[in-house]
Amino acid sequence: TLALAITSAFSLATNLKNNLDDAFNRRFQSIIHFLPPDREQRLRLWNTIFKEEMGISNAVKKEMADKYELTGGNLINVLQTARIRSEKGDESISKNALLFAVRKELEKKGKKVNF
Repeated sequence: TLALAITSAFSLATNLKNNLDDAFNRRFQSIIHFLPPDREQRLRLWNTIFKEEMGISNAVKKEMADKYELTGGNLINVLQTARIRSEKGDESISKNALLFAVRKELEKKGKKVNF
């Protein structure tokens, strides 16, 4: 008989666990569930991702962290969309561009926002 030793590791990350079928799930040896960030963790993410030179005040970052349940990945998307959308030609991001990007990201999560 021929025995094969599998020495590889495979990693998969998803926010859509319900879209995976049972047969696929059975093939995983371990499944680790990560909780979404709480308000304090979201504020740290906002402060880490949106640097001071981007011109977003601490008050705005706190307001966003308090109001909207966005993960680090969501905030990276917000940053990229806001930079593209911003009317300014430097590193700073306009508040209009930021709000547009947050709204777009929340809509992707199926949430309706009016601002």
